[in-house]
Amino acid sequence: SRCCSGQGKLPELRCSTMAKESQQGCAALDLSSVATPARAAGDSPSEEALKAVCGLRSKRYDLTDELAAAEELKADFECMRQILLADLLKVEHMDALVATLEAMRKWMQKVDEADLNEQMSELRRFKQLAETWKNNSSGSPDESPDFFPLLTKVGQSVNSLVRCVDHLSQLYGKDLDGMGIHLPMIVAVGQESSGKSSVMEMIAGQPFFPRHEGTCTRLPFRLQFRCSSENSVSFQDIPDSKCHSPAEVQHRIAEITKSRTGNKSISAEEVILNIRMPNVPELTMVDLPGLIGTAYKTEGTNVKQQVLDMVKKYVSQPHAIVLAVAEARTRPRDNEVFGLVKELGAEDRTIGLLTKCDQAKEKRWRLSDKIGNRLNSATPEEQEKAGFVPLKRGFYGMICRDTEEVLYAEEGQTMEAILRVKEREREAFDKLIPDSDTRRRCGSDNVYKALSALFTEYIQNTWRPETMRKLGEHIKKTKDELLALRFSERYEEPPARNTSSTEKYKQELEDRIWKLSGYYHEFVSSFQLRERLFSKLPKVSGNPPNPLFGGASGGVSSGGFSPGIGMHMLFADELMRAMDSLKDEVQRCMVASLQRHSSTRNLLILREFVLTCIMDKVTSWVNIGKATLAGLAELEAVQPLPKPSCQRVDVSEKLRSVVLDVAEQDDCNMCLESMYSGRPIQMLLCCSKHFHAHCLDRLNNPKACPLCRAPIEDLTTRVSEQEEEQAVKQRLTELAKKVVTSVLQNLSGLNLGHELEQAISRPGAPTHLLEEDPEVQKKRQTLQQQLSVLRQGEQDVNAWCEM
Repeated sequence: SRCCSGQGKLPELRCSTMAKESQQGCAALDLSSVATPARAAGDSPSEEALKAVCGLRSKRYDLTDELAAAEELKADFECMRQILLADLLKVEHMDALVATLEAMRKWMQKVDEADLNEQMSELRRFKQLAETWKNNSSGSPDESPDFFPLLTKVGQSVNSLVRCVDHLSQLYGKDLDGMGIHLPMIVAVGQESSGKSSVMEMIAGQPFFPRHEGTCTRLPFRLQFRCSSENSVSFQDIPDSKCHSPAEVQHRIAEITKSRTGNKSISAEEVILNIRMPNVPELTMVDLPGLIGTAYKTEGTNVKQQVLDMVKKYVSQPHAIVLAVAEARTRPRDNEVFGLVKELGAEDRTIGLLTKCDQAKEKRWRLSDKIGNRLNSATPEEQEKAGFVPLKRGFYGMICRDTEEVLYAEEGQTMEAILRVKEREREAFDKLIPDSDTRRRCGSDNVYKALSALFTEYIQNTWRPETMRKLGEHIKKTKDELLALRFSERYEEPPARNTSSTEKYKQELEDRIWKLSGYYHEFVSSFQLRERLFSKLPKVSGNPPNPLFGGASGGVSSGGFSPGIGMHMLFADELMRAMDSLKDEVQRCMVASLQRHSSTRNLLILREFVLTCIMDKVTSWVNIGKATLAGLAELEAVQPLPKPSCQRVDVSEKLRSVVLDVAEQDDCNMCLESMYSGRPIQMLLCCSKHFHAHCLDRLNNPKACPLCRAPIEDLTTRVSEQEEEQAVKQRLTELAKKVVTSVLQNLSGLNLGHELEQAISRPGAPTHLLEEDPEVQKKRQTLQQQLSVLRQGEQDVNAWCEM
């Protein structure tokens, strides 16, 4: 590999303002201006480049004319840039390169008459990258330590898993949280002004947070790193918020904080920063407001509890890797954040981070004891006795940016401020911590390694087995849902329209029709349908007749009745409306049944076709019943209620056929001849039977009924008008019940399969009866896509065994 061999490109050593140069141009070096040692015969280009670098380091400049010296330094800086672009230096040359870059930067600092800030900034950047390349020379050849070193390190181990989670996130979105599948996030917690935001800046590699005196975090900031070809930062759910420099981000954060909190209160509403960079995994870091010891009056009385609840909410999440931040000049046991970690059982996923170590030089702060191996090798009981909260990963030390960094004006708002802190951090720890073992737990680079190790361990021991279990559950659930949406045993998906003439299509349609026919008879014969239909009929009440509608006779049309005879006419009108509601009820029942049955559940066209066939039959049956009911009601309305002298009721010629149909009586009960034509007929009220009028006249005893022998003369003397009204209503109700029973009998006797086959064969019948509901097709496609992604995710996670 590049790094192991010590050859290859120094990664990303480019000036930010430099245009791309061709490979031929980069190879043509002009080192004539550089005082280099004499070239030995057989020197390689790499050795020649090294000698040029050494020559620049030993070069001296005449500062009596600062403008001339500045121009010479600029020319040498361009020469150095050409050397780096030529890609000739090896990893073992980095010490010489770093020394040369530092020497050139010091010379530039001495020039006051010219502005060399841009060149000095690039020299510091080159130096940082050279040192990082040297330190990571045994790492991966794809390592790019330019930005976000922690994310790059983590990404080398878990890129396949990150890709898996990204695919799942794109498909399921917010539902992914419901599955419990997410990579860990890094959460910084600590007391106010303990340096949390500075720690997050060091980890992220960019100074995003405002650094002015008195500034503190007043709402949670979520940094979401997104892999992209562009370099930008934007605020989620805030339009036109894209930023292209840390200064823009700081300014926008200050505005949001002021608008939401007034720089006084605390808000639980997250500010989400989407950071887009090439070659970084999609990870999340959260900076929370600091725990408050005492709240000011301007902040409100419950602000302390608000912050505590917020911190607990984040720390308690099982996928949160916690950075418990505290100043080095404190006793960990007295710090509330470590007690909170212990209370929530998060010790195994927490790293203790002591900040501002450069201010804990006095022995009483026991800095070496806090971060040394002696503490980490002690038992939990021994650690607690010494005043520490036992953490599996122990404690680390860092030196963060101070507010004094803003004295560098604009330079303090760029990445150079972080690079300066790393330089100062190394120098300070070299003096503070002489022990080499303890030194390995100091500095931001070692914190990167600790976080990466914790991240990797979490994925290996917790995330991977738990995610495999959850993915398996969701794969099974998705398969079951797809199985439930299978079209049939013959077709996995609905057949295409152009196959409607094939035998396979016709057989599928026939199977569905006859399967539905069997269920149809079971449903029609059920008690529920019978009960629901009979419930539509009005009840016979004992209300007295309405005097407004008594006395006069009235006629009846097929659509309803004209009031005039009595309350039974209103009742008859109500029965006719009940006949119409009878059809509606049958239709509702049929629609619900067709939507439930597997043969028609997802087939809109077939469902409508079957419903139309059934309802056409039901409509004709109900109309016949309505006509019969109308005839009986008209018969009751034509003749006024009988008086005591009128026991023999004449039946008018125009109602003869209707009356006989209703009475289901064709022949005279005396002469047994047909009564449909010929001589007048009459009805005796005692038995409600019909006779020829001349037959009744020939009776030996005309005052007695020939059937029941009841005295005709005394029959109606005991019947009141109200009782007769009730009798009429009862007769109408009985006929209505017969109509309902007839409809039910016709429904039960209907050969639905045969009727549907005949209807399908008629001209004009729909040809695409097996066309499926588009919503069902869309759902099936979504489930198939989900299953594919879940299986790929399971494969990625299962294949990831070694870090």
